[in-house]
Formats: sequence, C-alpha cells, structure tokens
Amino acid sequence: KINHFFTIGTVARLVNQKRIDLLLNIYKKFAKKYSNSKLIIIGNGPNFYFVKDLINKYNLNKKGKIIKKSNNVIKELKKFDVFALTSEFEGFGLVFLEAMFAKVPIIAFRVSAIPEVIKNGYNGLTIKFGDEKNYVEGLFKLKNQNLRNKLIKNSSKTLKKKFDIKLFSQKIDEVYSKY
Repeated sequence: KINHFFTIGTVARLVNQKRIDLLLNIYKKFAKKYSNSKLIIIGNGPNFYFVKDLINKYNLNKKGKIIKKSNNVIKELKKFDVFALTSEFEGFGLVFLEAMFAKVPIIAFRVSAIPEVIKNGYNGLTIKFGDEKNYVEGLFKLKNQNLRNKLIKNSSKTLKKKFDIKLFSQKIDEVYSKY
C-alpha cells in the first residue's frame, strides 16, 4: 500500500473515565518515533472540547482527527489498523465486539471486565493501567501484520464461541425457562 498510514483509532463517549488524555499522550510518543501514522477518535460528550484542545496542545492537528458522530461505526472501524481503548474502568465493552466484528486488532488497559473479553496475546493486547511506555511498545508490536492477523483470527473465534447471537438467545431462553 502506497501512502498507507498506520491508523490507530478509538470509539468512545468523551468522558473522564475513557481517559482520552492518556490515549493522546501515548499517541504523541508513538508518533514521535513513527511519523507515518494517524489517530482517529470517534465520539462526543462533555470532554469534546477538552480533547480538541489537547490535540492542538500536542501539535497533532495534522495527525489527530476527531469525528463527533458516525452513522456506521463498523465502516469507520474497518479503516483502523488498531483499535485502542484507554479507559480507567469499563463496563461490558460492546465496542470490543464491534472492533472484533470489523476485524481490527485491539489494545486496551487491563481494567474491569476487559480481561474477560480480551486475552493478552491471544485476541488482543492488554496493558497494566497507566503504563504508557508498554502501551506505546504494544502499538509498535501491532505494526506487525502477522501479529495483527493472529489476533484478528482469534477474535473471530472469540466472537463465535462466546458471543454468537444464537448461543446468546439460547442461554437467555434457558435462564427464563427456569422461572
């Protein structure tokens, strides 16, 4: 691919818990060593202008892009080489399933329920919360197409095994039939 940028992206509500400030800091360090990259943030929320200001402050205007809203998240996700999440805590991350479905490898902090969905080195990379150095190193590892392919392949297995819609509805039926 000529002129292909290594695109790191996220989809998140722009609120404190998502720690987009950490993502921007991590990306700034990554981009310093690897200039042929872009960061795309899809989301809106109370921190929209805070995030926009940080993009300016870090001189990432040419590399960092913020999109308020998308009518087709899967289509946007497919443009990413890596899906990055930097949440401090997270409920069940539906966006992980969307990233898996879009065949995009995931890197995230190992917090809350994330390790239940993302197994480090199997279907994504997980990093100890706040460890920016290892997160940057993880992004560099993810430049390797073979690693990305392996994580994508295993993400598809995870989706089929744990989150298959037929299996899901069958389990729900089983729960309700007990009452």
